[in-house]
Amino acid sequence: ERFRQVIWPGNSTTVPKGWEIPTNGKKLIVGVPMKKGFFDFVEVKRRSINNAETILSGYSIDVFEAALKKLPYSVIPKYVYLKSPVNYD
Repeated sequence: ERFRQVIWPGNSTTVPKGWEIPTNGKKLIVGVPMKKGFFDFVEVKRRSINNAETILSGYSIDVFEAALKKLPYSVIPKYVYLKSPVNYD
């Protein structure tokens, strides 16, 4: 049995190549939990008195940013800090 043709966003039948140059200025929003513990995976530090500068570190951040660098197009992340989630469900 034959499959129907794929219709991509924008009602196109051409396979998208991905973003080569961000044209709309939008960033990929990434939620980062500010939960105590597991600092080897993700740690969020506030560096200045008014909390304007935030430093992210840890294994999960390193792996995520390394994966972004391997993509054949540019993705600019915007980290959003989530305060102490009760659970991840």
